[in-house]
Amino acid sequence: SRLFAVRCVSALVGAASCAFAYLFAYELRRQRQWGWAVGYSMALMPMYVFITATANNDAAMDCAAAAVLWLLARAQKRRVFAWRDALALGAASGLTYLSKPTVFPLVAAAVMMVAYKLLPQMWAALPPLRQKLQTVAAYCAGAGATYGPWALFKLRYYGTIGVGAISVPHLVQWVWNISPVGAADGTPTPVLASGAPYSLLTYLRHVQYLGADYFHWLLLRSFWGIFGWLDVSFDPRIYTAITIFCYIGIAGCVLHFVFRPRWRFIYVLPVLLIAAQTLFLFIGADYYRVFRQTGEPLGLQGRYFFPVLPCVLFLLITGWHYLLREHPFALRAIPFAMLVLQLLGLGTILAAYYGIRLG
Repeated sequence: SRLFAVRCVSALVGAASCAFAYLFAYELRRQRQWGWAVGYSMALMPMYVFITATANNDAAMDCAAAAVLWLLARAQKRRVFAWRDALALGAASGLTYLSKPTVFPLVAAAVMMVAYKLLPQMWAALPPLRQKLQTVAAYCAGAGATYGPWALFKLRYYGTIGVGAISVPHLVQWVWNISPVGAADGTPTPVLASGAPYSLLTYLRHVQYLGADYFHWLLLRSFWGIFGWLDVSFDPRIYTAITIFCYIGIAGCVLHFVFRPRWRFIYVLPVLLIAAQTLFLFIGADYYRVFRQTGEPLGLQGRYFFPVLPCVLFLLITGWHYLLREHPFALRAIPFAMLVLQLLGLGTILAAYYGIRLG
């Protein structure tokens, strides 16, 4: 009963993140239909529903990350960035970083957003400096109130507050280390007796050696639905349909970016956040945290990209919306298609773990 209660709380927190996804899409397009489309799609995505129905802290991380995304989109479009906005963004950043350090790019983006909004104002109007400093202090207070106690605990017992999955002393040491280069086929070379780490070039060769199948598994299969302990998959035909859906959505985004110049600003925030999260997971977490010392990858999964899931869904829906000549039907059809996919995922889980077959 306790485990069931924890799973219920996790599901409720996951549902709250869908509300923030609604607000994120609404801020970017200022239309409620867009908010409902992204919110419903996130609420019905099979892998996201599965993860938020389990007992783990991913639901808290994704909920806080979705709140940060909404506040970032809100700050981007506001001319005046008040101290209340900075306080809310700081509190959300602290909660996000407290849940899991893999969302460090979002916290860094929040800090840069505060600087981006304030520095031009401070340059243009130096006299009211006290108000600008008050806004910065509000953000730091919000982040410190939520993440500060955990940082003090880590400093007391581990000697470092860390930066994401990377500690500052280790980062400085890594910069000055000379790393060995792996073999030409990407196979890592043994660690030297001096303890020198594997080089970034070795890691890149290793990733290249894994090939396209690895990225298909990571960015599509495990992102959209591999259930249990990554041991229950959809029917291969479903993955084919998902792949086609994603490729068409990406193509539509590119065309929309090219032929709708006045809407290009909506791509800036989602694309940058997706790129930052991807770069951090591969270079910061997979390479620096694990591969650098062991020669073995961390073992990334699709759910590690869920902090930017609203951005992914927003871009895919944007592409389809443009290809369907911006007809409102697209904003209704994609959540319905996600519902069908969710039912297929539920049937897959029931058949694999409970022996119940639908139909």
